[in-house]
Order: sequence, then structure tokens, then C-alpha cells
Amino acid sequence: MQLLAHITAHLIIYSALVLSLSFAVSKVNIWSVGHLGFFGIGSVCAAALLATQPTLYTFPCTVLVAATAGALLSALLGFATLRLKQDFFVILSLAFSEVVLGVCISWKGPAGFNNLARPTVLGISLEDDWVFIGVVLLPFFIAAGAVFVRFSRMRIDRVCALIQANEELAMVLGVSPLYYKVGCFCLASATASVWGALATIYARSTDPNQISIESNLLLFSALLFGGLNSLRGSILGGLLLVVVPSLLEATLSYSPFGGNYAAEFRQLLMGCLLIVVVRWMPKGLVGATTLNHSRGGR
Repeated sequence: MQLLAHITAHLIIYSALVLSLSFAVSKVNIWSVGHLGFFGIGSVCAAALLATQPTLYTFPCTVLVAATAGALLSALLGFATLRLKQDFFVILSLAFSEVVLGVCISWKGPAGFNNLARPTVLGISLEDDWVFIGVVLLPFFIAAGAVFVRFSRMRIDRVCALIQANEELAMVLGVSPLYYKVGCFCLASATASVWGALATIYARSTDPNQISIESNLLLFSALLFGGLNSLRGSILGGLLLVVVPSLLEATLSYSPFGGNYAAEFRQLLMGCLLIVVVRWMPKGLVGATTLNHSRGGR
């Protein structure tokens, strides 16, 4: 049961991460390949607060601080770089994630924070994993999905579609593409930071390896596999990141190789799936938007 709870929690966390990345890519075509950098920011913020004595307000303060830090840093990064072409932003977003990784490692070493205490929520103890999933992770994921679906039905979504299709026409109509891009980027990044905090609270520790270049590329691959602008696609991406490696490791453990090559086989499988999806399913499995890497910019 504990293993099932572990897989369920990570499925929810990574599905939410894929959903936040899908929001940035599908709405305003921001290729935030270093998206896990903001996950790391939320993780570090949560660890720093949880390292102190937990109080009644520790949990809401942790979520608020993580969201604020992610939003402010993404706004600074967005206003400084989103005027550039997409190719330059991809490189800078990866560089930003590597800077966050370096800060995390230099602060507490490769092992990160450990033995953190879980705070209470409304007087409810979160020590049991299933209680944490039911009280925290699942409601937060439902809220994130509801915001995503609601945004897709608002007028601002049509404005974002116009910016994606033709930025020059949007400016002629009095729309500032930069402010819309930064706004969507801040929302996606703040969401990733919040889930970084929730993941740290659940694990009671931090893991700097979660924001490596390899992890960022795997997250983006999962997004392309499930499909852009789709809640179901995000859940499928989470399945690819969490369930498939677990099943692969369990299967390989009964082979002559043991589980020693599970990571290598996972990378090979992800690469093959990505080639198939990009070649024959440009919308992913259930995506609502075709992959569009615009090279425009000023």
C-alpha cells in the first residue's frame, strides 16, 4: 500500500507539472524547457520553512512563499528574455534551471534537505501518505485543472491564440504580446513552484537531481507525448514519467540484468516514443493543439 501511495502521489505531482508546462507552451508558445527550475525554487522555499519548527501557519505560508518566489523570478526572467527569439529563450531557461540546481547543491550538498517534518492542515495530521494525498495533493490538482479548463473558456484565451497566430496583428489591435506572455509564464511558473513545495512536504526532503537537464527534457518529452492544451494529455504525460519507469524497473528486476539498466531503458523508451509522436502524432495522444515552434521574435 505504501508503494501504491508513493506512485499515486508522484503521478499527481508530475501530472500537475506537465499541465503547468502545457499552459505556457500551448497558450503563448513559451518553450520553458527549464521549467523544473521553478519546481526547485518552490522545493527550496518549502525546505527552508519546514526546517524550522512547524506551526499552524507553516503550510499556507509555505505555499504562498513558493508561489510568490516563482512568480517574481519568472516575471524578471520573462521581461528580460521573452523579447528574444524562441531558440534563445530555450537556452536561457535551461541555464536558469542549472543556476537553481547549483544553488540547491551548494546550499545543502547533493543530498539536499532531509528529515523535514510535515505540517498540519486545519488541525489534520499529514503524516499518513494517503491522508496527504486526499487532503492536499488531490484538491490542489483538481483546483489546477479547474483553472486550466476555465482559462480555456475565457476571452483571454482567444487573445493568446491571436498572439500565437500573429503578434504583429495583435499589436495593431492594441494588444501587448509581451505582457500576456509574461503573465501566462508567471502563472505557469508559480504553479510549478507550488508543486515543488508540495513535493518537498510529501517527501520530507529535497532532491537536486529532480531539476537536472535530463529531468527537464524528460518532462518536456512527457508533455509532447500526452499532447498540448489538454488535461487528459497532462495526466498521460504524468503516467509516462511515473508509472512506466516503475513498471519497467519491476519488469527488469526479474530479468538477467536485474534493475541496473532501468534508467537507460527508460531513456531509450522515451526517445523512441518521442520520435513516434512527433512524426505521426503531432498533437500527442490526446492533445488539442498541434506542436508549433515559432521562430518569430524581436
